[in-house]
Amino acid sequence: GELDCPDESMLDQSGVGFTSAGNSDEDGGYLFYQAFAGLEADIETMTWWSIHAIYDGGWGPCSEDPMNFEIVFYEDDGGIGTITNTWNETLTAFPTGEMFAGTYEIMRYEYTLPSAVALEDGWVSILGSGDPSCWFLWLNSGTLNIPGVQEDLATGVFTTQDYSMSLCLGGDVGPPIFDPPTDLTLEVVDGDVELNWVAPGGGGGDLVELVQHDGTFSNAYYQAYDNGYGVVYDISAYPGATLEFVDYRHSSWGIFGIWDYKLHVVDWDTYTEVYVTDVLQSTGDDQWEELIPLGSLAGQSGLVGVFLEAMSNDPADAYPCLDADNTGPDGMSYYGPLSDYSAMELSGVGDFLIDLWIMTAGDQIVVKPPKVQINSNNNLTGISRNPGTPLSGTEYIMKQTAIVSSPDLLDSYNVYHRLGETGDFDILENVTETTYTDVSPAEGHHYYYVTAVYTDPAGESVGTDTVDVIIVGINDIIMNSINVYPNPASDIVNISSDYIITSVEVYNYTGQLISDNQVNSKLYQINTSEFNTGIYFFQVETTNGKISKRIIIE
Repeated sequence: GELDCPDESMLDQSGVGFTSAGNSDEDGGYLFYQAFAGLEADIETMTWWSIHAIYDGGWGPCSEDPMNFEIVFYEDDGGIGTITNTWNETLTAFPTGEMFAGTYEIMRYEYTLPSAVALEDGWVSILGSGDPSCWFLWLNSGTLNIPGVQEDLATGVFTTQDYSMSLCLGGDVGPPIFDPPTDLTLEVVDGDVELNWVAPGGGGGDLVELVQHDGTFSNAYYQAYDNGYGVVYDISAYPGATLEFVDYRHSSWGIFGIWDYKLHVVDWDTYTEVYVTDVLQSTGDDQWEELIPLGSLAGQSGLVGVFLEAMSNDPADAYPCLDADNTGPDGMSYYGPLSDYSAMELSGVGDFLIDLWIMTAGDQIVVKPPKVQINSNNNLTGISRNPGTPLSGTEYIMKQTAIVSSPDLLDSYNVYHRLGETGDFDILENVTETTYTDVSPAEGHHYYYVTAVYTDPAGESVGTDTVDVIIVGINDIIMNSINVYPNPASDIVNISSDYIITSVEVYNYTGQLISDNQVNSKLYQINTSEFNTGIYFFQVETTNGKISKRIIIE
């Protein structure tokens, strides 16, 4: 739509959910800044939205087109840093047909930068100028990504806003990167080669974001060292899920900087700590820290807690300072000493703004949401920055929202094969399962790998690691005339044949020759007492042909 960011925008803060517009005009006396973080490529294009208005005892619409803009990019040094690029341009507006407050038409601006801006994290300001009787008001996005900051040009005072500004940043991020399958294994069974692998993402489930807050950030505690502030999630509806990422939001409360912290993961059913991150650092002020990896933590079910340990600034005012919505809590937000999770208490500042991302392993099952007991220990003295929400009653039912991500659509797998140590691989088969059997492959050295095929967007992943095996040709008549036993074996392997045995070669599972024996009889024994345990292939040659038998040495 007219208020949507262009496809493939690296920063997508469209104007779709706008709630207000802010004065960012030289004659209006204010300037807006917007931060960005984690961009995947140099910035080449910009899109933003605005209304044109003038204040003369009251607000009213006006018209100015084209309009002059000063566009400035800055480094991020924990705030608005050194200027890297500045351009002054006269741009023509694109009317969207959408209205703000029923009176002001929303305009869209598009700008291709004269040279690419090489900033992964940074800030950009947009200042309108020209007609003093018509001002540029930058439309916000209505989202809570990284809030905009407005500067009073007369006083130099900066004010953090409640929402991010509408802004799209584009660049050449290159082709999409598709997750490959993993853990390819090979086994030879009765002359067939069986391949098995693991789907991308550890099982091909959905990436689900669990949320308990309402998105607002209006309160927080004066945090203490050695204490945790976090949220307990109910993942009992997702058997076999893995814990993937954590997002959290923090505010500066007038103290700015880059802060050290850790994340603690707790089995809340037993109050047992199961994982702690290394010391991490925040990336800015008044923003979300997103997709902090938990290493696909498995083995958790039921109630799982994620707690922030703030480790910077002051023992009685520790940062980063975790935001809360000052409502409820409606979920399970707790705080207290990390040394004793059972002693923690429910938050008095509402739900903390921490989200947990999980990867499901199958279909979601239906479970009843847990009841949360309000049983304050009365031994904690958490001090809130704003008046908190008193808890009442004895229990309530936890509220938790599950937001399913839209990952790349996995369609199938390509199984690649090569016979011999050189040459190109060819697609042997396209399959939809995570297993494939190469039936009775020819004698020789066989190599295999597997890729994942996607349809939205369309593409193919890189391959798994290559696996290989040596196959020896088998004749059914000869196979029935030769007996190799026992299987499994330990110290001795016996070989008997209806024909004269001329040689016996033993290969290990990787195709390495272990034993080479010249024979001239119908019976033969091989001492295997010094063989390592594993799978071996006994290649028996007779005067009537040769066969290969798989023997397990225990």
